[in-house]
Amino acid sequence: MRYRSGAVVMGLLVAVILGFGAHQAQAACEPDKVATKYPGLAGKTLKVGLDPTLPPIMYRDPNNPSKIVGQDPDMIDAAMKCLGLKYELVGLDFGTLVPTLQAGQIQLSGPTSTTPRRGPRRPTSSSTPPPAPRAS
Repeated sequence: MRYRSGAVVMGLLVAVILGFGAHQAQAACEPDKVATKYPGLAGKTLKVGLDPTLPPIMYRDPNNPSKIVGQDPDMIDAAMKCLGLKYELVGLDFGTLVPTLQAGQIQLSGPTSTTPRRGPRRPTSSSTPPPAPRAS
């Protein structure tokens, strides 16, 4: 169930962000309708995990290290306000984002990127053949 709600939140965030970029006039922010549109999320505070070591994308505020700032936190803030959802940003090490999400300690993992420090890039082209199935 927690994976399903996380997928719903991610889908909602993507839809809102894409709506802002495509046609702002068509993107309807209705934060007052959260209880009717998303009753399972109404009144809850979602924890969003981020790796705050990627300035200017996301990093700790030098004047207030408990605050995460940057482009991704700004987008998350805009989307959550538009949806009418409460949230809390949680700073985590990149390697702990997925396990923390799987453990239910956060409900959403913010956007992440692959860098040489984090490991090799994987092909993302649709022309790349899928891996061969494992023998059982």
